[in-house]
Amino acid sequence: MLGYNFHANALGLGGVLRSGGVKTTLPSLASVVLAPAGGNGSAVVENYNANGISFTRAESRVFGSEVSDTIFTTHSDVYITNLTIFDRLRIALMSATLSSTRDVNLPDSAFEISLVYRGISIDGAEIIPMLDGNLAGAPMFRDVQATLNGDVNNYAARFGLTPTALLDVIENPSPREPISGALVKELVVPNGVALTHSGHAIDVPGVGRAHFGEFLFKPGQRQVSLLRIKIGSGPPAGDTDGRNFSVMSIGGGDSGDLTGGYLEGNGSPPTGGG
Repeated sequence: MLGYNFHANALGLGGVLRSGGVKTTLPSLASVVLAPAGGNGSAVVENYNANGISFTRAESRVFGSEVSDTIFTTHSDVYITNLTIFDRLRIALMSATLSSTRDVNLPDSAFEISLVYRGISIDGAEIIPMLDGNLAGAPMFRDVQATLNGDVNNYAARFGLTPTALLDVIENPSPREPISGALVKELVVPNGVALTHSGHAIDVPGVGRAHFGEFLFKPGQRQVSLLRIKIGSGPPAGDTDGRNFSVMSIGGGDSGDLTGGYLEGNGSPPTGGG
């Protein structure tokens, strides 16, 4: 019989920038992958300052252990301190944890997710992310489905979908069509500050569009990111309220993509399923 395959990875920061036809790849900083057999790993980068991006410390950790013959636990976490993006966006601290417990006799894993943001500012204006505790706290995939089903219209609007499209994904989950959205439901901006924002996304003048707390969920697997910035982008033409933002994607774009604080975790039972 095949052994249990642990799976977890964590990233401090990485991405691709493009300027004047020149592509600059930011290395995957503080990046670590858990061995399929389990164990632990960590990565740390301190005092990074290059290409308009700086931070004091980024640290990622992964851990996987056999609790009993049929129960396995996996954990990943990441935090970044004093992150500065082109001197416009500053984040004093952001961190995330993603843990799962898998009983191979059950059809799904039980997950725990936590996101923390402290001291976010854009050009000196404080930005406060409001987290969706109900969705972040849904342990199993059926709980995610129940949470979304309980307020389909609101979640569909937040995720940039029609209610019908969201219901279809909820009721017919598949590895090719995971549920995607954001665990940040709103960004609070000070009165009188003119910053275009909607839901979990906000324009950073002179930089691009910043997205907070995005996720991909499917049975037995979850991914979360603390921050994704589409460099040089803003709302599409004619999108006056900024609703038509892109959900979580990893890769290059016309002017660059930056991901800060990314976690993924799941585990496959001995049968190779899940």
